[in-house]
Amino acid sequence: MEWEIQGLKEAAGGTILRFHLPAGVTPVDTGAGKWDKEARTLEVEIAELKGSLGFNVGKKAASPLVITAELLLEGKPLAKAEISLLDPDETLVTSKGGKVEGMNGKIFVNFPAGILAENVKVRIGDPSIRSLPVESLSGSPFEITATSEKTLTEVSKFSQPVEIQVKYDETELSGDEEDLRLFWYDPADMQWKLPLSQYVDTENNVLYATTDHFTVFDTYNSGWQSAETPTLELFQHAGYTGAASFSMPIKVPPGPGGFQPSLSLSYNSQIVDTATTDTQASWVGMGWSLDAAAYIERNGFGTKITDDDTYSLTLQGMGGTLWLGADGRYHLENENFAKITYNAATDAWKV
Repeated sequence: MEWEIQGLKEAAGGTILRFHLPAGVTPVDTGAGKWDKEARTLEVEIAELKGSLGFNVGKKAASPLVITAELLLEGKPLAKAEISLLDPDETLVTSKGGKVEGMNGKIFVNFPAGILAENVKVRIGDPSIRSLPVESLSGSPFEITATSEKTLTEVSKFSQPVEIQVKYDETELSGDEEDLRLFWYDPADMQWKLPLSQYVDTENNVLYATTDHFTVFDTYNSGWQSAETPTLELFQHAGYTGAASFSMPIKVPPGPGGFQPSLSLSYNSQIVDTATTDTQASWVGMGWSLDAAAYIERNGFGTKITDDDTYSLTLQGMGGTLWLGADGRYHLENENFAKITYNAATDAWKV
């Protein structure tokens, strides 16, 4: 960082520049002045009206990174100025344009010359908490932001298209690479939408797209042929009992850490065939079942007495009534040798 003092003819004795550094930023040369690690200040006694200093920005440094410089003469403040440093993940782009790289070389943004009226700091990374979409397409969305270097305000709209390049690994795609598309997230209606234009370079495994604004982006294999809608023609039947069964998978969005549970709506006619006047339909309908996340259901029989309560387990396609064994553990009515315990102190089950 270069500094210059204006308005003085010379640096008198006792003239000091005191730099206040944000957390995560340290001087390259602590011997350049008096470094106070606790107060995070560096005091440099100057003999010239201009000079330079180097600073290290650590990985844990968080934006905004602002350094404040105070000019002191014999302890009395004369002037004060601030400068904003680039975040480690930010790249400065001028009116001449340029190329910005992010996400470990996976994402590139090309700015044509003349598109920017001022210098901006561009960041490509994971979406912030306030801009995180309610649903991700691939599980790996990314956000592009541009901030004015002078005013520190966000610059999100551009007069000309900006090109975005996304590198991909075709072995990780769920469909044909020709069908790969880039989408941008609209927080107004919480929908994913297509950018201005795009095409796929299958030889170099690069997806090119143009946009006139920055937001959160994500990729998705979007084929022209719609997915086959399950119909009754897809049912299966048991050769011995003649029972007809049908299952329709339901896609759910991935959660934190990529965790994505499986969910399906299933039908079995044998449940209806064996029904009696006392048979009660499931909560999704007679003969139907919704295999959701695992759960243990308690039946209190409509009373406050807990001694006669019964419990049933649903887990990964298995289920049934739970019975307390002599070993202190619970067992399914049709034993599957799963270890099932109940902790009364914490009111928690463990399977």
